[in-house]
Amino acid sequence: MRKLIPLFLLLVGLLGAGVLYAQQANLNTPVVRASEDNLQVMSYFATADGGGRWEAVVAVRDSGGTEIRRESYSGPDSAHPTATAAAFNTALVSIRATETGNDVRKVRFRITGFLKDQGYIVSGSTLAP
Repeated sequence: MRKLIPLFLLLVGLLGAGVLYAQQANLNTPVVRASEDNLQVMSYFATADGGGRWEAVVAVRDSGGTEIRRESYSGPDSAHPTATAAAFNTALVSIRATETGNDVRKVRFRITGFLKDQGYIVSGSTLAP
């Protein structure tokens, strides 16, 4: 029994280590964030196995083009039931009014339009081809 007590304490110490060492860092001065100005699609995919899922990763940038963060959108979900993989694929191959540039630019514009049409990004935004 005496040999089990140190083993038990060691086990409790190892299991609780993550909780015991959790810390936070308080900032001395607040971080001033750049104003978010535009979104740019960085990557996307849709499942081909019949699962009906898609995902798009979008970079949020400031007016100078510096990336602030990346956001991921996927569907369909309960808030966006019409954002199916079929609708996503249709958006990829459907020409949108005012699109210009090379193929990559056009696809990014189409995906951004799809995200706006489906309500993933703010409706007050303006698509810029």
